[in-house]
Amino acid sequence: MRIGSHAEPRESTSGPFPNIGTFRVFCHFSHQNYDDPLVFPGVVNATHLHSFFGNKNTKASSTASSIRGGGNSTCQGGTADRSAYWIPSVYDATAKKLVRPTFAAVYYQSGFGNWVDPAAIQPIPTGLMILAGRASATPGNAISQQVGYWGCFNNGAPTNTGNVIPTCPSGHSVTMIVNFPQCWNGSNLDSANHASHMAYPSWQGCPASHPVVIPRIMLQVIFPQESHGTGGWSLTSDNYPITERGGASIHADFVNGWDTGIMDRWLENCIRAVKDCERSELGGGQALTFSFGGASAPPITLTSGPAGDTRSGQSGDHHRPHRLQHLLRHDRTHLQLVRQLRNPELEVEADHQRVFRCDREAGALVHAW
Repeated sequence: MRIGSHAEPRESTSGPFPNIGTFRVFCHFSHQNYDDPLVFPGVVNATHLHSFFGNKNTKASSTASSIRGGGNSTCQGGTADRSAYWIPSVYDATAKKLVRPTFAAVYYQSGFGNWVDPAAIQPIPTGLMILAGRASATPGNAISQQVGYWGCFNNGAPTNTGNVIPTCPSGHSVTMIVNFPQCWNGSNLDSANHASHMAYPSWQGCPASHPVVIPRIMLQVIFPQESHGTGGWSLTSDNYPITERGGASIHADFVNGWDTGIMDRWLENCIRAVKDCERSELGGGQALTFSFGGASAPPITLTSGPAGDTRSGQSGDHHRPHRLQHLLRHDRTHLQLVRQLRNPELEVEADHQRVFRCDREAGALVHAW
């Protein structure tokens, strides 16, 4: 664990979250793969490309037990928070590359609107898994902005620009925010759709079916914006016409990996006490620490994808093909760049890294690069 000296938690009377108990940790980008241990446990290369934060060992075979019990972490505090956080990756078709996240900020909070009593908030159950958002969402069938949204960020509170990737002013970063549900049914650590064991509160508090209040988790991922802008950006889970702005399929996954003793400290001293612990203060003159210059994440590279998998005939949000998803497939002699489509008809010229596809609906040959 990485714990250092720090001032005591501050009163939460000002700042971006006034009168809200807040504990924040920063996390480096860790790695990416085509796995989803929550939706497709044990199945390698089963889904669209994901970007992971936190536990560095998260992969298809990961379980709640393995995440909590092993692996280093890219988050402040190191092994104090072995939780796994992941989102669909962002692809920039203009620059022909994946967009590497600058960092992720994870806020654990008492919640907005005084809808729940901070003193009643319980620790996050060991082994709890949550999926928030919807991978099948489109601009015309978007998720609630209570759940997730995009914005622009410039060293202050991010703006809320809506459900698709925005064009932000020069010098600003792009941010994706996902809010996880705060009300637990008290019995199931997971559910068939990975969401129904949880619920969002209303002005009346948590519903009777989900009476246990836990900290609200807000995942904020920051992406750098280059001079050519974000017009070619999309999420690897987007599955709708490229004529519409990308990013509507906002979703994120969380598997709890907190050290229970550390979690009890920030829960008591920050969340229940309604204090501002945005510097990862634990109370008692201590805080979780790490250096952004210390353990840099490896560069983003495309890993081996499911060779020949067209996703056709499969169901569920995470089985949907991505309009801009690119997979690296290992052939005995080389890696071929393969475009993943619903009905792929591909001609691959690996030496020139060019991919063409036949778009039957448009009846035209489209240059993908």
